[in-house]
Amino acid sequence: MMREACTISWRESGGGVFMATLVCVLAGCGGRGVELIQVSGTVTFDGKPVPAAGTLYFRPVEVNGGTPIRPASVPFDALGRYVAYTFPEAPGLIPGRYHVRVECWKVPPSEETSGAGQSYLPGRALAADAAPLEFNLPPGSATQVWNVDL
Repeated sequence: MMREACTISWRESGGGVFMATLVCVLAGCGGRGVELIQVSGTVTFDGKPVPAAGTLYFRPVEVNGGTPIRPASVPFDALGRYVAYTFPEAPGLIPGRYHVRVECWKVPPSEETSGAGQSYLPGRALAADAAPLEFNLPPGSATQVWNVDL
């Protein structure tokens, strides 16, 4: 899960505490003032349970109105279950259209393996020209259940 903090020092703010607070509110730190819609679901492979825990990466392609663009990194457990968080303390995603990438590793990439890893996903899912998974979350939506079968 991506965890970003909104920290601004006194010098960086240029206007003290008021400016730092204003910037955090406008940037959507902590999810305050930003519409979040709860999204959860299950990841499966060919209709069967996942072989291991992994991560869904939600990359915004299009957002609604003046909403901030903010990606989300969402872990799923060994049963494939996930709950999406854009901000650490508030479940949900910002409404918009997302491209979603899934990672589930037998052997994660590392410096020791020269950056190469071994994925549980089939080669077609990892190919550069593979069509990305898309997820559309309209504003004002109710809680969403989005199950992903790879």
